[in-house]
Amino acid sequence: MRPGCRPPASAVTARTPLSECRQNEASPICSNSKISTLPTRGLTLIAKAHVQGTKPQALGWAMRLALAAVFVWFFAGGIAHFVFTDAQMRVIPPYIAWPRAAVLVSGVLELLGALGLLWLPTRQAAAWGLFALTVAVTPANIYMLEQSALYPSVPYWALVLRLPLQVGLLVLIAWIALRTRRRT
Repeated sequence: MRPGCRPPASAVTARTPLSECRQNEASPICSNSKISTLPTRGLTLIAKAHVQGTKPQALGWAMRLALAAVFVWFFAGGIAHFVFTDAQMRVIPPYIAWPRAAVLVSGVLELLGALGLLWLPTRQAAAWGLFALTVAVTPANIYMLEQSALYPSVPYWALVLRLPLQVGLLVLIAWIALRTRRRT
């Protein structure tokens, strides 16, 4: 290996500053202009953090658990909007003009939000979008509770429990959005 050049991708260390790499090297590892051609996104993030003088931070177990829970909640919910469209339409309050459109649009938004959580550059926007969507569907949850006789297959306790669960979900989503903002 030439002096001042970064080691191969399999042996990247935090000891050799990227600024020491030669601009004329043929290797993408040793060329600042070609750093984005590294084989994996992880190595690119390590190189960027190295240039900026910060250590890359791994996701903590709490953030992974929060992301997994919110992802599964909205991904499964988004799919349910298309699989059980008629059932979903029954929970829409009567003052909403187009219940089918409301169910389908909210299903698409849930799926996009869930997928957006998986990619760091879109995570914060996706989290705030899911936060807004969760607030927007609150009237449907309240309507179900007020009109519980229309939903005999759903236990009343589940309708009551749904509102505090929604508050907990909002707290979790906001935590994801705020933590992502601090880390980026």
